[in-house]
Amino acid sequence: MKSRVEMQQFLISEVQKQFEAQKISVVELAEILYMISKADDSEEFVLILDLFKDKFDVFFAILDSLKAEDIETFEEVITKIIPLIIKDDPLLASQISSRATQSGVTMESLVNEFPDIKKYLN
Repeated sequence: MKSRVEMQQFLISEVQKQFEAQKISVVELAEILYMISKADDSEEFVLILDLFKDKFDVFFAILDSLKAEDIETFEEVITKIIPLIIKDDPLLASQISSRATQSGVTMESLVNEFPDIKKYLN
């Protein structure tokens, strides 16, 4: 996940585009800037975006972008560790690969289901 600062910079850039295109008002711009200034870390930032995504379309777009980035990172990690796991336990590698391709699977859920995966994640 991106850092809070990176996410804020991206959001400000997107909000600026929407403001210049007159898709959001000065009041909405002020609300957005105030809300994002209250986030102390990336988790709070994402929570704020999620809570107000129905009010501000730009929040929804940024959440989609973050999800796509998380999926890409997940896929990169899986692609790197599967060859390592195959050397030690081909059956486990097959099970992890199969599970990783299912919808909604996260690295956290894989680690919970296959605790041995932890030793390959460094």
